[in-house]
Amino acid sequence: MEKVTSKDGTRIAFERSGAGPAIILVAHHAAADHQGQLNRMIAEGRRGAAVKYFMRKMVGVPAPFVVLMRLMPWVWRKLEAVAHTLPYDATVMGDFSLPAARLASITTPTLAIHGEKTDARLQKAVRAVAKAVPGAQLRTLKGQTHNVKPEVLSAALLEFFAAEHASGSDPEARRCGS
Repeated sequence: MEKVTSKDGTRIAFERSGAGPAIILVAHHAAADHQGQLNRMIAEGRRGAAVKYFMRKMVGVPAPFVVLMRLMPWVWRKLEAVAHTLPYDATVMGDFSLPAARLASITTPTLAIHGEKTDARLQKAVRAVAKAVPGAQLRTLKGQTHNVKPEVLSAALLEFFAAEHASGSDPEARRCGS
């Protein structure tokens, strides 16, 4: 994932795959230096500490649950394996406030998605984003947690993009005259 800072100081994280448009995540106002803390722990080779910090300090997972996760090596190993991505989460999460005014200015067709089994706080956040973005669609993926299966996510995205293309609200379709 690459990061840039706009002229107004907004941090933008993006990733490009293939020739299509980048997937862009916009963050703002980092209240605490979560990103710095996570980067330091990872640079020191303390991936488990970074996962614990993220779970406890940023997400608010109760300590007993973190202990239980550590006792399940098949779970903890997976979390440690992706620890290097946690600073990106910190960048996107910022100070955890919803940038409602910024979201209200979005004119691009938007799909807000959460898994049916995702933590209630994250579901609430996705619903708030969908409500704040004009015309946004909200989609709940049945049977999915926060770790959505790629085939379920890709099916939802393909359905969304096909509907947008068919409705004529796809800017690329308008440029191509389809």
